[in-house]
Amino acid sequence: MREIAFLEMPGLGVNRLSWMGGRYAYVSAHFDGFTDHCLCIVDLQEITKPVIASKWWLPGMNRAAGRYPTRPRASVMRCTT
Repeated sequence: MREIAFLEMPGLGVNRLSWMGGRYAYVSAHFDGFTDHCLCIVDLQEITKPVIASKWWLPGMNRAAGRYPTRPRASVMRCTT
């Protein structure tokens, strides 16, 4: 086995990922400025140059944008694959 590509994921890293073949991989990543894991869709069209195609999160998770959760503090809210 050998590495064919690397995608820098800013923040605390990846928790889970799912790739069933095809163009996109679905990654649960904890990005800087967020309260927990977000869903990140990675475009693998050019397999040696993966690109973050989009990020999805739940309302109140984007602390960097001044958003704060309205749920009780004891509850956990995250997006996972």
